[in-house]
Amino acid sequence: MHKIFIGFQLDCFPNFINFIGCALAEDGECLASHCSSDEIFSKHDMGLTSDCKHDRYDKKYSDGYELIDVNEISKSFLENPDFAKAVELNKSYKYN
Repeated sequence: MHKIFIGFQLDCFPNFINFIGCALAEDGECLASHCSSDEIFSKHDMGLTSDCKHDRYDKKYSDGYELIDVNEISKSFLENPDFAKAVELNKSYKYN
């Protein structure tokens, strides 16, 4: 089954905190991103706990996919070897 990796990065600015979410397909294509004020909202807005953005995911992998919360697996995005490979592939991904 195809994998879509969803990870969050905490960004702190003066007077506010944001959670930046990114959905990365196993071939390196960035499928979605989102900025939220809270980790719970981020998970919802990126489709981990809702159907949000699933239209984008379905378009990429109409034959099915698994959403993987990278932050649940490890403390660092790149500690997950499959996600690290997708990040490397993203560096050379050709967007239309």
